[in-house]
Amino acid sequence: MRIDRRVGRLGLALLAWGCVGLSLSPGLAQTVAPPPSEDPEATLLTELVVTARLPGPAWWTVEKAGARLYILGLPAGPVPANLAWDTTVFTRRLKEANAFLPPPEARVGVNVGLFQGLGLLAHMAPGMGWTNGDVEKGMPAPLAERFAADRKALGYPVARYATPAPAFAAFKLQHDYLEKAGLGEDLGPRLTREARRSGVTVERPVRVDAAPLRLEEISLDRPPIRDCFQALLGEVETDPQLYRTAAASWAAGRLDGALAGPRDPFGLCENRLYSGAFSHKLFQAETDALAAHLERPGVTVAVLGIRTLLAEDGIIVRLRARGYVVKGPDADDRH
Repeated sequence: MRIDRRVGRLGLALLAWGCVGLSLSPGLAQTVAPPPSEDPEATLLTELVVTARLPGPAWWTVEKAGARLYILGLPAGPVPANLAWDTTVFTRRLKEANAFLPPPEARVGVNVGLFQGLGLLAHMAPGMGWTNGDVEKGMPAPLAERFAADRKALGYPVARYATPAPAFAAFKLQHDYLEKAGLGEDLGPRLTREARRSGVTVERPVRVDAAPLRLEEISLDRPPIRDCFQALLGEVETDPQLYRTAAASWAAGRLDGALAGPRDPFGLCENRLYSGAFSHKLFQAETDALAAHLERPGVTVAVLGIRTLLAEDGIIVRLRARGYVVKGPDADDRH
């Protein structure tokens, strides 16, 4: 079984009560943040946090000989359903483009044996509840109390969160929170559909796999799992208006406001589990893919999360280290 996380608005599929598609986003209330070395997207280059000159969200442009790369930065947190934004620049650049590169896909596996996997699937089938119907009994007392308070605030019974492991219940709760708040649209698929409608060749997204976890490792007794669990609850406890405000800033090309919302809990989960190595691996793979497009004539439109772009060891820094000149959204780029 695999967990898929699409970076940017990227999605995550986790075993919440079956295989539930969850959206990435933000809130780290009452959690223990990893050291900076374990959190590659924690520190951003402040000189890159600017306001776009062109209408709509922020873009970066890279050119080499006969090749041009346009990069659209995606929101750092969840966005309202049907978020309105000025698509003028996006539409114009698709008309120029030969290729469209969707957001990367990062995947974390949960390794279970054949018979154990069949058992999980049987319990997850429609109409069949997991045997641990009161999942809160499997949580340490402080976390159980916090989880119970959060789900009651959303108005759901504990039976809704029956799962094969108590840690998974937080993913289902986070999904319910986003749905109830009208948040969580994944812009990646929406933009990909637009590219296809425009007749642009859609490339395969960069895919990065992490080492699979054993089911017994998904335990709230382990500090990384516990921190991840609390990060998800932190999002559930966040005022949705903070995300709406950040999304509005993103749509207007104001990077400072777009980055003012709470951090993405899934990024914290990955970095706590893999000590930042997972994010660095993804940065490297995506930089390689972008550089490959710059080595051939034509125009490519790519989309990436703004924290991935602006991190101090992120995509923009890595492209510049390879000798590419990257124009920011504050440049007077009228292409």
